[in-house]
Amino acid sequence: DGDVSYRSAISPPVAQQVVTEATVVTLTASPSGRELAYGEELIGIGNVTSPIAGSLQGSFFLIIDGVRSTYSLSGPPVYWYQYLPVGTHTLILTYSGNATQPPGTSSPLTVVVHKARSITTVENPPYLAQYGTQPVVRVSLEGDPFGGVPGGNVSLTEGSTVLTTIFADNRCCSGGITVEMTLPVLAPGVHYIRATYVGDENYLPSQSAAFQLRVLPAGTFVLDVQAGADWIQAKGFFNAPPHTSYLVHRRVGSGAWTTSLPQTTPFYSESNPQPGTPYTYWIDAVDSTNKVIATSNADLAMIVAFSDDPITTTTPIKALHETEIVVAANGLRTLAGLPAFPAPANAGDVIRATHILAIRNAINEARVALGAAPATFSTDVAAGSLVRVQDIQDLREAMR
Repeated sequence: DGDVSYRSAISPPVAQQVVTEATVVTLTASPSGRELAYGEELIGIGNVTSPIAGSLQGSFFLIIDGVRSTYSLSGPPVYWYQYLPVGTHTLILTYSGNATQPPGTSSPLTVVVHKARSITTVENPPYLAQYGTQPVVRVSLEGDPFGGVPGGNVSLTEGSTVLTTIFADNRCCSGGITVEMTLPVLAPGVHYIRATYVGDENYLPSQSAAFQLRVLPAGTFVLDVQAGADWIQAKGFFNAPPHTSYLVHRRVGSGAWTTSLPQTTPFYSESNPQPGTPYTYWIDAVDSTNKVIATSNADLAMIVAFSDDPITTTTPIKALHETEIVVAANGLRTLAGLPAFPAPANAGDVIRATHILAIRNAINEARVALGAAPATFSTDVAAGSLVRVQDIQDLREAMR
């Protein structure tokens, strides 16, 4: 009709074709199971078929949970790449049609996204501490299997006792997060500690393997020798007065003892240690006049490869684990001039507490004969008691 500024006008006629045929719009997803873990990419594939000849190019809209999410102007098939939050989601694809093709809408596609697994790991845990100190423990969290950064509370626990808790704020990072946690002052003795993650809206809870922390009484001089895949290190722990030096006494296999020149730290690292050979050490602390003021215990280690290493709480205990320990123990016993110890269990046998006790005795007999102190173990094992993963790990650590 126009107005005070514009004259009236009439549009040209628009022809609209009414068809009885219908386009068929389909929406499928990959993975095809429609159940995903958080962090897993969903690939949506849209397609259109029509009985009417002509191009199918048009506008496609992906609607997720009732909200228009993604637009594409192209010919089918069309692809979308989505990362969806945890929960149940409904996806619908609409097709606008074109001059020859009518529009269409797909059937709803339901996709369920579950929480992803998490992995909690204690990085290089401390294994010795003097009483009165508060060791720092580094704990890492990562998503599994698609990565990501879990967040939320992490606790260090000993049995059912919570030692300390910290909040891992995952807004800082990508690809995993590491937090530093300070332990309280613990009583002298052996403590078995693990990190526990409670989970969050995207990740399931998880727990690390337990690590052993030995807290030394004040004033003691303790030597701990450790072996890895290709290294052996001897490390002493001693609250030394000023001007203290150290003499490292060392023996390879059943050879002669040698003594180092005075050095400033109670530490020794082997260069190129030989697998299967025990290395035994003890250390003297001496004052400025070279007078011995403290002597450590003797300890040994050797490089040994084991199956399922490290063994965890989810690892089935097998006769193989026991056999490997006996083979390594017999290596010690041979060097110590002791008779070989027969394997208590064969393949398929049940490992019993009496086996654990017998192997402990066989290892410690060899340790003493080689000049090292007997190994200490985390629990008392009695005939008829259950064999734990920790019992197997203790036997391994008694030799390395």
